[in-house]
Amino acid sequence: LMGLFGTLMFYDHISSNALLPLDAAVKISKMLRSIRPMGAGHPVITNKQVVFAHSFKQTDKICLFDAGSGAVTMKVHDKEWPMAPATDTAAADGLLRWMEEYARRLSAGWYGGCKSDSMAKELMASGVQIAGAISLFPRVYPAAATAITRGVQVTWSSVFVPQESRLHGPGRLMFTYNVRYKLLTPE
Repeated sequence: LMGLFGTLMFYDHISSNALLPLDAAVKISKMLRSIRPMGAGHPVITNKQVVFAHSFKQTDKICLFDAGSGAVTMKVHDKEWPMAPATDTAAADGLLRWMEEYARRLSAGWYGGCKSDSMAKELMASGVQIAGAISLFPRVYPAAATAITRGVQVTWSSVFVPQESRLHGPGRLMFTYNVRYKLLTPE
């Protein structure tokens, strides 16, 4: 089952995030703590970090909770991006705050299902289950822009794709976009 925590599908790229069962989170976290990349004097993740979700291609990105600071980050290659910043309190509640914000966005209609996307239809035809997959392309203002002209509603949004970005040296940041059209009046 794809994308409980969100899916991006564009061109020939799929990035789908899934929450890990506790036993898998512990196993993957232990494995990443034991790996030291070439030339690095430190492991992939620290002893206080726990993997709680990752993309289906584990090399794409992993979502980490830091039990020491409460921060929630997304690790792509060797760069960490904040998902929920640490707080000044000792609560270490970053994961809870991140999940609450995600739930708020879902209930507010920011995200929707991705069964209607053309790539999703191709995947379903080849036997991949995507029931319940959530598209991470925002659908409402302020994260998306909507305009109506001549009876056609157009909604546009873009999303940063860190796993396809070059973050070191001469940087190249990758964004993808989604355009949705909806006919409001019959011809």
